[in-house]
Amino acid sequence: MGPQRAAPACLLLTCLMACIALSVPPPRGGLSQALIANEDPRPKVPLDLPASGAGFEDEPEPVPQEILFFDQYFEGDAFVWVIDKSGSMAGERLALLKFELGRAIEQLSRRSELGLVAFSSNTVAWRDHPVVADSVNKHRAVAWIDAIEPGGITMVGPAGVKALEIVQQSQQPDRRLIVVSDGEPQDAGNALVNIGSANYGAVPIDTMLVSESDAGRPFMQALAAQNGGSFTWRLP
Repeated sequence: MGPQRAAPACLLLTCLMACIALSVPPPRGGLSQALIANEDPRPKVPLDLPASGAGFEDEPEPVPQEILFFDQYFEGDAFVWVIDKSGSMAGERLALLKFELGRAIEQLSRRSELGLVAFSSNTVAWRDHPVVADSVNKHRAVAWIDAIEPGGITMVGPAGVKALEIVQQSQQPDRRLIVVSDGEPQDAGNALVNIGSANYGAVPIDTMLVSESDAGRPFMQALAAQNGGSFTWRLP
């Protein structure tokens, strides 16, 4: 027991001698106060944190948004849909397209952009430029989709070119076109050439065939393949 009591006394004596040698008065409170006074006053940062972070996470890098459309996931931050409104889309096909498209648009965040182009014998664009996907614009886009009436033949070429003009105005890094139709267009050959020529920004073009028939499959597959996109066949 004797040696155990001597250790604190020796430490106190050493501290007092050092204070006398430096002409510094001993701290009040004994040895414990002396040790506290000698601690580094700078705040301590945990060793597993980066020096610049000081406990705060860095801002995350922007990443493409993922949305679900016809049970398939698509990534991007600027989406332009090219949708078939020809007479053959009347009924269940167009109703399903409107539902799926409205649901996909609602998933977009404010950091994304969107655009819409509908085609049949003519081409109609909702806007001539991409718009921010805020709540107001999403509501207006869905209302425009709901008002579409089917009619005419399938001419996708001009619509594809128009959609590329819109999406290539976007400054977003991950732009994407999604073409939805129920069959082979009347301008299939010219459409492949014209759309390919207009895609100078190498925007991926995904295609979606919504039909019980595979008549439009060769065209839709070719359009996706030549523009770095994916092809999906969806039964209505």
